[in-house]
Amino acid sequence: VVGVLFYLLITLPVVLGLEVDDGGPIQGLPIDIIFMIDICLNFFTGVTTDDRHEVMDQKQVAIIYLKFWFWLDLVSSIPYGLFSGYVS
Repeated sequence: VVGVLFYLLITLPVVLGLEVDDGGPIQGLPIDIIFMIDICLNFFTGVTTDDRHEVMDQKQVAIIYLKFWFWLDLVSSIPYGLFSGYVS
């Protein structure tokens, strides 16, 4: 995921600033799929709470993840390029 973020850090400003063709929505689809897989994996990964306790119980991890980070990850992984053809 870090490699994908680095790729986007470099290419996104170039595509937006110079209006370079980015290959259309299909080229970005693998990146969106990687982020969606990351969302699924976050439900199975332990978390550390504010008081420095490790939580490994899957139900508690899901509750903690759904409180905030899930929604941010979900919005950021929506493949908007696939829907851009519908907006005129």
